[in-house]
Amino acid sequence: MNDRKKDPPKQLLSLDALRGFGMFFIIGGGVLIHKIILRLNLTWLQWLIPQLHHPKFGGTVTAYDFIFPIVDKITQSKERRGHA
Repeated sequence: MNDRKKDPPKQLLSLDALRGFGMFFIIGGGVLIHKIILRLNLTWLQWLIPQLHHPKFGGTVTAYDFIFPIVDKITQSKERRGHA
């Protein structure tokens, strides 16, 4: 018998960080950041506020539109490799 333990599969820490970042926004992190920007009057970050909300469809694409597809793609690829 082979008593050798299998090494756990290598994971890219950057993909885990990106998934965590995406999950933060999915559960409402955009609202938190929006409120922090307004509360602390961070005028140099005012440009970010429209990017934190899903706009009504009208041809405009924001950063928020890419959050769920990125997390979904990372999760699917990890499940296929058996890392979920």
